[in-house]
Amino acid sequence: MKRIGIKHNHKLMNQVLANQKRVSAIVALALATVITFMAVIHSYGVPATDEFTFEFDENALMERALADMVTEKFVTEEEAPRTIKIYNENDELIEAVTLVAGEQVENRETRKLLNRAEYLSGYGNISIYKVSL
Repeated sequence: MKRIGIKHNHKLMNQVLANQKRVSAIVALALATVITFMAVIHSYGVPATDEFTFEFDENALMERALADMVTEKFVTEEEAPRTIKIYNENDELIEAVTLVAGEQVENRETRKLLNRAEYLSGYGNISIYKVSL
């Protein structure tokens, strides 16, 4: 039979104590979590099983809803006029066209300029092109 030394016995006892401390800490944390959870449930005062009743007058509610409605006509991006600006190589505006939704450039010379021009930028409903001669 093998003799266990005092040093080995001391290490074993330290491991057992460390495991006991770890288990105690886990149990304390679990207990604190349960207590906190129960306190939260009871702090609201109204249990979830109680029914909430709301009495209202349907006619008054409908009248209020109709009064609150806004009947303004909003201009969407599709309906807003689109502006095309064409600049020359000296950054001088040579042509500006404003088109309504679905409308095409009808002027033949403007269409030729637009086909030759390079798209530079656009913001909102404005497109900027540049023609290099």
